[in-house]
Amino acid sequence: GQTIKQISENEFPVAYSQLYINSDSKEIFAVDSLSCCIIVYDFLNKKIQWTSDKLPNNIFTPPVKSGKYLIVADIKQNLYRFDYQSNNTKPVTLKINSGVLSNIISYGNKIYFIAKDGLFYIVNVDWIMNLH
Repeated sequence: GQTIKQISENEFPVAYSQLYINSDSKEIFAVDSLSCCIIVYDFLNKKIQWTSDKLPNNIFTPPVKSGKYLIVADIKQNLYRFDYQSNNTKPVTLKINSGVLSNIISYGNKIYFIAKDGLFYIVNVDWIMNLH
């Protein structure tokens, strides 16, 4: 039998730069550092189900699912929160005045990360309910 199977390019786009991925039981969350777009791939239906708008800065962390949101950070100073299940492709942005160096960890309704200033941060995912 075949032990390795490739997902076709029609199902999942070819990555031409560093690809940062994460997943849950039914979806893959990926960001290509060159395109600066997040994609959500549906395992069950074998297709891309959502793609974000292009972000203004490079992303070097995998997207993290926290509740109904996808969270990602750029290298400059921003956290981005996407309500991808609503099909909204635009993020809500929180400026944190430092880029994120580590992976983002989600636990409950909080995310945790280490920023370029070397400090460890905790942020509630509802942090930007009304910010744009």
